[in-house]
Amino acid sequence: MDPLDSSPEAALPWNEILRKAVHDMKTPLSSMRVTLEVLRMTGGDSEIHRKLIATLDHQVDELARQVDVLAKDPASILSR
Repeated sequence: MDPLDSSPEAALPWNEILRKAVHDMKTPLSSMRVTLEVLRMTGGDSEIHRKLIATLDHQVDELARQVDVLAKDPASILSR
């Protein structure tokens, strides 16, 4: 944080905000994973069904990876 920055945003507790945001994102991700497993078990065996599940599975995995990066190394997001 820049010591000369007197904006209201500069005074925010960013570490706490980040911790809470990561926690809040992990809850719906867990629900999405359970929903995907239920779809796998009950949804049928059509090609379109398998493709939709695979797409959702990939997207959930990517989002989970990004949340993990945010939790473990938030500064690395700035260098992307």
